[in-house]
Amino acid sequence: MSPELAEQLFTAPRSTVTPFASHPLPRPQARAARTVLDVSEFFGGSSGGVRTYLIEKARYVERSGHIRQAILVPGPWDAVTQSERVRCYWLGGPRVPGQAPYRFLLDMKSSRRILASERPDVVEVGSPGFAPWHVAAASRRLGIPILSFFHSHVPRLLAGSSSAPTALRRASASLAWRYLRRIDRLFARTIVSSRYSAAELAAAGIDRTAYVPLGVDLDQFNPRRREAVGAVRAQLAADDRPLVVYAGRVATEKRVDVLLRAWPRMSRRTGAILVIAGDGPLRPVLQRLYPHPDIRWLGHLGRRRQRAASRASFAARPRRVPRECLAAR
Repeated sequence: MSPELAEQLFTAPRSTVTPFASHPLPRPQARAARTVLDVSEFFGGSSGGVRTYLIEKARYVERSGHIRQAILVPGPWDAVTQSERVRCYWLGGPRVPGQAPYRFLLDMKSSRRILASERPDVVEVGSPGFAPWHVAAASRRLGIPILSFFHSHVPRLLAGSSSAPTALRRASASLAWRYLRRIDRLFARTIVSSRYSAAELAAAGIDRTAYVPLGVDLDQFNPRRREAVGAVRAQLAADDRPLVVYAGRVATEKRVDVLLRAWPRMSRRTGAILVIAGDGPLRPVLQRLYPHPDIRWLGHLGRRRQRAASRASFAARPRRVPRECLAAR
């Protein structure tokens, strides 16, 4: 799957189509040995890791020749995009306040109809909110197993980054763990991409996990691409100075503010340029609070963000607890 096709597949059409809840759905695509349905609310035009995960999964499906994939994500309206072996259903839903570009997945009737029409061999749920309940009853009735992928640590997000969280934050995190244990009953397994996550979940009573490590795109992160470093440095007005790149979503849980607060001192000591390759709800606020001549804000770049990261002297990961950080040298 070319980058152009991936962009077309994972961008909601500008025009609306007939609502899924009350009109015929597209016919299932060509038969395949296996069909997987991915459902996630952690998806948007400029979102980060889950979107990248689904895009790379779709690339694999297109190459495989024997797998078919259907994807169910929220969008501004009901729509369908598809390639030869991958179909993406967009269900219209309202925005999540303060978490652009994410939207709520609320249309359960359409979700059930899509699952019944596609008849996948397995369903993979990529977010813990409404998504599990959209597919639980229909999957049980049709005898389709459900897997979960532990993409986001909601209890830690609610607890905050402080080493001494408030009573309210501790209570919120405790309720989140109770909820995760509740929805764990819906899943045959929960996929984790690090042994650290598996141990954390087991300690919280979620022990039916499967460890599947993530990979690295060696076409993008490859020493052969170093000849383009000069052009990138020229664009960033970096000359021969070190490049420190943060590539990710600019949101509270990513703790980009920690990096920005420390940057004036780091810049004086190293002469480095900091590149923020990503977008998110906190970007306007952080740009205003932490202006600095040696910080370059590039916004959402898609695969260009990967190329920016691959030109870095250092990669910055300011989060308090490491989880799925990946690097290729």
